[in-house]
Amino acid sequence: MPSSFSSTDGCQDFVLDDYLVPDDLLRDIEIFADHVNRLRIALDSSSYVPDGESKCVQVKAALSMVSQSVRDLLVRYPLFKTTQVLIPTSHLVHSVKEINFSDVVIDTSKTLSCIDKLEGAVGNTLKQSLNVQNNMQQVDKNKKDSSSVNRLSGKYSTPAMSSTPPCPSSKIPLIRRHSTFKGKVSSENQGPINAETLDARLANHDDGLNVAFECTKTQGKHFKDITAYIKKRITLEQEHATKLTALTKETRSVLRNDCHLPLLQNFFYCFETDLGLCEKVNNIFNALMEKIKESEKNRDDEELFKRSLKNEVAKDIKQLKDFENELVKARNNFLAKEDNFKKAKNAYIRIEKNLISSSYSMESKRNIKEIDKKKRSEEDAMNKMEDAENQVKKLESEMRRKFLSLEKSKVSFHYHARI
Repeated sequence: MPSSFSSTDGCQDFVLDDYLVPDDLLRDIEIFADHVNRLRIALDSSSYVPDGESKCVQVKAALSMVSQSVRDLLVRYPLFKTTQVLIPTSHLVHSVKEINFSDVVIDTSKTLSCIDKLEGAVGNTLKQSLNVQNNMQQVDKNKKDSSSVNRLSGKYSTPAMSSTPPCPSSKIPLIRRHSTFKGKVSSENQGPINAETLDARLANHDDGLNVAFECTKTQGKHFKDITAYIKKRITLEQEHATKLTALTKETRSVLRNDCHLPLLQNFFYCFETDLGLCEKVNNIFNALMEKIKESEKNRDDEELFKRSLKNEVAKDIKQLKDFENELVKARNNFLAKEDNFKKAKNAYIRIEKNLISSSYSMESKRNIKEIDKKKRSEEDAMNKMEDAENQVKKLESEMRRKFLSLEKSKVSFHYHARI
C-alpha cells in the first residue's frame, strides 16, 4: 500500500511506493508521522486535555515521542545523519522550551513552523535517497541491455552491417603487416667509428682524459685476469706432465724385469712417446712463461708511460689555467692603465687650453710648468699602458701555444691509451 508524505515548507507532496522502500524504514517513517501529528494536535489550544494533566505536560510528552522517533531514524538509517535533519530537530526542541504555557493565549506558530521544516527535511532526505537508488537501477539495467545487444551484434552481424568495430568473437582475421615495417636508420650506425675519430671525440670532451684513463685501468685489470688464468693453466699442465713422467718411468722400470710379457716392445714405445710428449710440454710451457713475464714487464712499462702521460696532461691543464688567470689579471691591469692614460691626457688638454686662453704673466709661467708635468705624466701613463698591452699580447700568445700543446698531448695520450 503506498504511503503519502507531505510538508507545507515549500516541499511538494510525494508518495512512497511500498515496493521501493524497505518495510522497516516504511514502518519507522509512519511512526514518525504519527508522533508529529500527535505533537501538532497537542499544540492546538482547542485540543482535549485529560483531568490531572496540563497542556505543558501533554506537549512535552508528544515532543519526547517525536525526538525518540527521530533518534531511531538516525541510529538505524545513516542517510538521515545530515544537518538537513539535525538542525530542524534542534530548532523544534528549543521552540517548545520557549513556549510560555501560563499565558491565556499560547503562541505556537514558531513551533508549528519548526514541525513543518522537520517533516520537509525528513521527506526530502528520503526522496533524494530513492532517486539515487532509481538512477543506479536504471544504469545497471542499461548496462545489461547494452551488453546483451553487443553479444547479439557480435554473433550475428558483420563489420559492414554494424557501425561499431567488430569484437574478437566475430572471428575476423587480424592481418599484421610485419614486412611493411621499416626501422629508422641512423647515420651514426652505418659503420664502426675509426680510432682517429674516437680519439678526437675524447679529446674534445671535458672529461675525456679521465674516461680514457679509466678505460686503460680496465684494460690492465682484464690483462691481469687473463694472465692469471694462463699461469694457473700452465701450472696445472706442468703438474700433470710431471706426474705422467714419474708414472711412466716407474712403470717402465717395473716392466723391464718381465721380458716374457707379450707386446712389451709396444709398451716401451708408448712409454717413450709419453716421455717425449711430457718433455715437449715442459719446454713449451717454459717458453710461454717467459713470454708472459716479458708481456707483464711490457705492460707495466706501458702503464707507467700512460700514467706519466696523464700527469703531463694534467700539468699542462694546470699551467693553462694559471696562464688564463694571469691573462685575466693582465687585461684588468691594462684597462686600469688605459683609464689612467685617458685621465692624464684629459688633464694635459685642459691645462693646455687654459694656457692658450690666458695672457702672458707669472700665472702663465706656472701653467707652463704644470703643463710640462702633466705631459710627463701622460707619457708615463702611456708607457705603462703600452707595457700592459704588450704583457697581454705575450700572455695571449703563450696561452695559445699552451693550448695547442695541450691538445697534442691529449691526442697522444688517447692514442697510447687505446693501443
